[in-house]
Amino acid sequence: MIRSCRLIWIKYVDLGVIMDNKIKFSSHINGIVSKAHKSANLIIRRFMSRDMSSLVRAFTVYVRSILLEYCSVDVDCGIRFF
Repeated sequence: MIRSCRLIWIKYVDLGVIMDNKIKFSSHINGIVSKAHKSANLIIRRFMSRDMSSLVRAFTVYVRSILLEYCSVDVDCGIRFF
């Protein structure tokens, strides 16, 4: 309860960030980790080279920069609960 108002939502999405009714980000983090894992596996399956530096570079370019770091610090401070 916030200010004697009962929260009835289960999942809230704001600027792409998913929160649950206990204001935890576990579902958001699990979704990002799942997407990153799928993309990393795709890189391993599709690249012919097994050179570690090439694979790390591909991971950095295609997975880390897009899924794990893109807009990671954006937060909307004007969240309102109704």
